Amino acid sequence: MRVLGRGALLVTIALVACKGDRRDDERDAPKKPQAQAAPKATAQSAPEVDSATPTKAGAEPAGPRYLRPNSKGVLVDAFDFPSVPASIVEQEVAAASSRSDAVAVLRRFGLAAPGGSNGHVWIGKASLVDRLGRERVLVASFRGEPGSDGLRDDDGWIAFLGSTSNEERVLKIGAVRVKAKTVDAAPVDVDARELHSKDADDVVATWSSCVRPMQKACHTLRAWTMQRGYPEPIVDVTADNKPTITGAAPPHEIVVDDRVLKWDGQAFAYR
Repeated sequence: MRVLGRGALLVTIALVACKGDRRDDERDAPKKPQAQAAPKATAQSAPEVDSATPTKAGAEPAGPRYLRPNSKGVLVDAFDFPSVPASIVEQEVAAASSRSDAVAVLRRFGLAAPGGSNGHVWIGKASLVDRLGRERVLVASFRGEPGSDGLRDDDGWIAFLGSTSNEERVLKIGAVRVKAKTVDAAPVDVDARELHSKDADDVVATWSSCVRPMQKACHTLRAWTMQRGYPEPIVDVTADNKPTITGAAPPHEIVVDDRVLKWDGQAFAYR
């Protein structure tokens, strides 16, 4: 997997997690910002939020910048959750050189190590909430040995990391696990880019399981947005031909074989 984002701080290595042993100075969550109220989600299937305050893209939001579900499944201010110094995460990713190093990175954020013999990690800055570039995308990929068909098991995590106002600390807002079969020279590709909106980047993952010409249903595209403060899937398609993103400006369209998917603001997803 690889991450490319706006102002990308791109580092290659292995994985991380927000649990496990930490020094006392790593345990304190940042002070809660003043006048915080969670923005109310509008999608039909969006989780419940504890209050409603609109967020203005491209500027400091009026409500919480990030949301996470509590034990009851209600979205609450994510700053109530633990954070870790950003410099420690970046150093650990940069220094990772083994599978165990990768596993340690995942554990810092409470993520279990996937299967696979080889581990790699990338971390990069992105603008997932607005255009301020305050978020980070952490990608950890474990790959197995190629099988007789030439495919490898590709198993990894995409972690969405928010930052404190001074960007000295990061916290996990959410994570998605991606399990795929990929050809040897083409692992899962992860990119932070404009897709459905010009006001924020989406995280787009693509891969192919094609091992022979004319193979059917072997190209996959998935994407997530964090524009409302928490990760939400907005498209997940598999096609005979490689899906393509078209259009001069967002919301872009996605061509999937003989279909064209367009952004549906009411459903907050591609349809």
